[in-house]
Amino acid sequence: MDEQFDIAIEEFYNTWGGTAALKTTFDILNRDYPEWNLECEIGSWSVDFLQDVLAEVEDDWQELSPEELNERLQESIDDLYEDCVEGHQFARLNNIRLSLPEGASEIAALEESDNTIGFPIR
Repeated sequence: MDEQFDIAIEEFYNTWGGTAALKTTFDILNRDYPEWNLECEIGSWSVDFLQDVLAEVEDDWQELSPEELNERLQESIDDLYEDCVEGHQFARLNNIRLSLPEGASEIAALEESDNTIGFPIR
């Protein structure tokens, strides 16, 4: 991982670490999208995705019941997830294509990076 990504993760956890909103988000993602933090899904875009999801409850999550919080986060995740995966995969494929030496296998490069974890869960 690069330094900017590490800084973004640290800032994210400084804001959301240990909150019920983040725990609920992780629970939903791990249940419904178990590979969400791998490069074959949203991987290195996870910080941005999580920030977008949590922005939906940022102002009032502490006043919501656990059920209401879960419902709002579930809706946000369901609305945003597939678009994020598609955008991430397009960008990832494009970056791999641009960085490959002539004649190198795009498929091999993708397979090699598919299980890379892009976001550490704390």
